Amino acid sequence: MKLGFFSTEYVRKHPGMAESDRELCHELARRGTEVCALVEDRGVPPGEVIVDRDGPVRLWRYQGPRFRPLSLRAYADKGLKAAFGSPRLASLLALYRRFLAAHGDLDLLQVEAPFPEGALVGLAARRAGTPFIVSARGWERVKFPWLRERAIRWTLRRAAGVRPNALNMARILVERFGVDSRRVRTIRTNLSREAYLPPGTDLGAFRADGRARVRARYALGHRCLLAAAARFVPSKGLEHLLDAVRLLRDREVPVGLILCGDGMLRADLQQRATALGLREDVVFAGADPHAEMRDV
Repeated sequence: MKLGFFSTEYVRKHPGMAESDRELCHELARRGTEVCALVEDRGVPPGEVIVDRDGPVRLWRYQGPRFRPLSLRAYADKGLKAAFGSPRLASLLALYRRFLAAHGDLDLLQVEAPFPEGALVGLAARRAGTPFIVSARGWERVKFPWLRERAIRWTLRRAAGVRPNALNMARILVERFGVDSRRVRTIRTNLSREAYLPPGTDLGAFRADGRARVRARYALGHRCLLAAAARFVPSKGLEHLLDAVRLLRDREVPVGLILCGDGMLRADLQQRATALGLREDVVFAGADPHAEMRDV
């Protein structure tokens, strides 16, 4: 089987403990699937595409477009951004078509987001009729511009399968976007290998060392520490976690909280922590390097 994989997270892992797209591609290749991946890489000069290999995976690495003066594609990007609220759509569609033309014998396409990647794959692969699967995660309560919502609905209904990472996301796909439940398969996000201890490691000793490293890293002297690694979106309920820390502090429980991640609610959560008087008790750690998350 030959798989085309489309990802913006292959080179840079998503913050937190999620399995990386790179690990997934390598595991598929180890099991006999030929994997060709089109991946975003901010280390590539704008406008260039670097074709190389990452072990068993054939990579097309790109960043963003680089336009000549008065480029028609630049104007197309601007027009589509005004309509869909997303940049580079025309440029990415041209790149996707180029990738699919170079790999005309692909059996299946795996896309890691419904929009814009999923919609662009749906358009680019329409002529060849290659089936595609779309992952859906992390945007269940987001309100989209009208045209983007329609594009997502079109993509999800055209997909051969949809792969949500949680049961609530699966329900929303069916109820909000009208996806046939028979084409929905919930596959919960797995942990990266980096999240597991090396073989032979003593768990008790590692936990003690990890606590010491975390306390030193974030300068927290509280007897009790809590931590959360998440995207700062409404469905995570992080505001309730802050309220709970305030309740514990009111009961003289010496608890500190580390919030790892980023997202649309970061500023709101920081303001809430300040209003609750928790500035000395809550650390907003940002998007920690993936390898450091094991300590947390």
